[in-house]
Amino acid sequence: MDAALAKPLSPDLVTPAILDLGAPKGIGEVLLGTRIRKSGRTTGVTESIITQVDVTMEVDFHGKPARFTGQIVSGPISKPGDSGSLVLDDSGMAVGLLFAGSDMIGLINPIKAVLDALDIELVTV
Repeated sequence: MDAALAKPLSPDLVTPAILDLGAPKGIGEVLLGTRIRKSGRTTGVTESIITQVDVTMEVDFHGKPARFTGQIVSGPISKPGDSGSLVLDDSGMAVGLLFAGSDMIGLINPIKAVLDALDIELVTV
């Protein structure tokens, strides 16, 4: 997985709302064909469809390969700078955390795996 945590200086400086999407409503199921969307720094709100689940993929990080297992693949959904975007399904449920992509695919960490690995909970409305 590719994820990180940060602690705000003050709780009133953050909100669970995602720019142009609102706050996530909960955790959704990852299913083939699910319509997804995210709001990223570079591309704003974009949409795609989950095309593969439980994928093992090698990603080149500045000349160093990293192998990721159990990942979600979508159609193209991002550009550089969108990494870290929370990915929601059509009903506003969180399904993953975007971490890589290309002009052909998006690579997404399943949100349940991220939350479990970091021992955190999703903030919802």
